[in-house]
Amino acid sequence: MMKKNLIMFLLITSFFIPTLVSSLETETTIAFSINFLVPDDYSERIDWGLLISEQLSQIGIGVLLIDVSPYSTLKSLTWDYPLIDYNYIPVYADGGYDILFIGYEWKQNWNPYGLYDSFSIYPNGDNYVQYSDPIYDAFLEDYLSEFNPIDRTNIAHDMQNILYEEIPIIPIVQPREMFGISKNISGIIGTLLSTRNFRSEFWNDNTNQEIVYSIPNKFTEYNLFKMFRNVENYQISNYSNSKMNFDNLWMQSVYGTLFKRNQSTFLYEPYIAKNYTISSAINNRINITVDIDSDAKFSDNSSILAEDVKFSYELYLTPEVDSYSYYYLTNWFDNNESIVIVDSDTLRFELNSIHNFPLNLLDFGIIDKSEVEPLISTYGYDVFYQEPFSSNVNDSLVKSCGPFYLSKYKENSIELLPNQYWHGYSQRLNNLTFVNIESKSLALELLANNEVDILDSSYDFSPLELKTVHGIKSLLSLSTKIEYIVFNMKHPILGTGELTPLGTPEAAKSIRKAINHAIPRQRIIEEYLNGLGSVGISSAPEACIGYHSSLEPYEYNLDLSIENVIDADWPRPYISSNEFEKIVPIIPIILLSLFSVTLVPLVVIFIKLK
Repeated sequence: MMKKNLIMFLLITSFFIPTLVSSLETETTIAFSINFLVPDDYSERIDWGLLISEQLSQIGIGVLLIDVSPYSTLKSLTWDYPLIDYNYIPVYADGGYDILFIGYEWKQNWNPYGLYDSFSIYPNGDNYVQYSDPIYDAFLEDYLSEFNPIDRTNIAHDMQNILYEEIPIIPIVQPREMFGISKNISGIIGTLLSTRNFRSEFWNDNTNQEIVYSIPNKFTEYNLFKMFRNVENYQISNYSNSKMNFDNLWMQSVYGTLFKRNQSTFLYEPYIAKNYTISSAINNRINITVDIDSDAKFSDNSSILAEDVKFSYELYLTPEVDSYSYYYLTNWFDNNESIVIVDSDTLRFELNSIHNFPLNLLDFGIIDKSEVEPLISTYGYDVFYQEPFSSNVNDSLVKSCGPFYLSKYKENSIELLPNQYWHGYSQRLNNLTFVNIESKSLALELLANNEVDILDSSYDFSPLELKTVHGIKSLLSLSTKIEYIVFNMKHPILGTGELTPLGTPEAAKSIRKAINHAIPRQRIIEEYLNGLGSVGISSAPEACIGYHSSLEPYEYNLDLSIENVIDADWPRPYISSNEFEKIVPIIPIILLSLFSVTLVPLVVIFIKLK
């Protein structure tokens, strides 16, 4: 009989315990559901939207729909909402959005004005997040008027701290770029190369002092006035723009500018300029006075004069030239008279408002007025569409005041030679050539055979592809690109919190924290970015001036996510692994109870029968 009792006990417990454990681990309750809005131009973004929706389902947050739409549709739900039924951007079900997945490509100067400040809440500006914080607004106001790099960086950290704590957006990942280069090459900074702000006078090849740089596209522009240049503070991007400015590769080495980014700090330092002063702000306007280095010369040994600089900026500001830089510069200069010649080597730039990175406005190439002005007088503004060395323009529009000069120009091959009158850091190279090789496999083969020395990141290599090539190394750049989750801060659960059980903004923040902990960032980097990326931490990308490197990344931890959901007073969606570990020690007590429940009645029956 005792043997039968034991068998019965084991049968009952063998059924009950797995059932208990299974129910503890898998039963999920959806607390609420939301919708994702994703642009259709970047397939990887769609993939990790699906991945994140799977994670959220495990913490009790359902995703009803992942709406993958073109920008023409997407913008009407976000930053271009028509304000038909609401005077704000509503939730997705009412024609707005709940959560938006989007990427930004920034300049190295981080300037978030218009994105998160109260003054710019839609429809007054670009703050379609609809986030408002008076403390953040005060920091931003100080940031936009601070010229001192150290003080400006401290304020940038303060703003990033607030966005990190309040979570109106969640940085997901920062896509990086990778270049393939010969092991003999040195002096190249990946971040400056990827943003086309590099300093080729520092480039070095310790074998033959010649570098051949390969790109997958042909060259299309003839001078700096037609060169594509991303001069905005940030832009919504599928990251194609950085692959458009191939012409900037050779132009960066030919055209001198008043200021250029430092190799290590990325801050601006004098290049053609010798020194400068910035006036105090009066009526929200400032002036920058610049002295030109008396040793700075063009490649024919003629001096660079103040009239050359003024004339160059006049052309940027002339609509008929149709310069890519026109709309940017006209934001800061009222007209051509805003650049004033003080004397032969001194100018005053009169800005119509305060620019907290003012030297950014002085990073535009300079040409020789004495050669270009007669060309325009004779042939009109059509000269800017003529190829270098053609009969009308010859080399006048590409005359160098940088470290190299243009020797040969073809759409698939451009050769540069050292400018012997360059006054700056001495060039190491005897020859710098840019070539177009469309085939990635051929480019890799030529790199392996030492026929080219650098492969541009726009070939989109995977790390494995470069590892298979003997004698080369990969060069990674820090990123000015970043992927975000953007919350609609008017959402009654995600933003205001009014429809959470607690009904408070703090409860909404707990939900945003829960989502933050549910993002498997490292998995996204490995599976969707081929390992070329870093985890998103701050609202500013890692390559930006003022990036807050001390912030800690949000840990991917669904148990922490669940705790945040509970903090918003929703019931636990299922028992977490931590809670299960707490229950494991009491299983013997459960077993003993089952043993008693099973055995005692059987003993009573046995006694009665006896």
